[in-house]
Amino acid sequence: MLDRYEWDWFATLTPRDLPSNLQMVTRFNKLIRAIQQEEKKLVGYYMVTEQFKSRKSWHMHALLGNLIGASRSRWWHWWFFRYGAARILPYQSGLGASSYLTKYVSKEASNYGSVHIKNLGILDKVNSQGLTN
Repeated sequence: MLDRYEWDWFATLTPRDLPSNLQMVTRFNKLIRAIQQEEKKLVGYYMVTEQFKSRKSWHMHALLGNLIGASRSRWWHWWFFRYGAARILPYQSGLGASSYLTKYVSKEASNYGSVHIKNLGILDKVNSQGLTN
């Protein structure tokens, strides 16, 4: 299902402190708002949070789209200087979207996390080609 969208980046965002799941989501939302304001683009994303087993903290993984021409390096720095480690890589469509996130959305129920999805309509290959769902 996620392969029907035009993704540009895959991000892994890890805090240097020990925020709650809600705090991580809030930080991610700040990143998205900053990108949208600076790049003048509506960002579509599929994001999941995951708790580290070794420490009481959360990190996240996200597929992001509508970012052609935006600087991954700039947004890596933005996250790094505010919150911690970041990996923002170009999305490789040959791998398929599920290869990036399947492990995080199919984990055992004991590994609680959250999924956040927004603006996927702008990334939809099917609708952009004038086809119906």
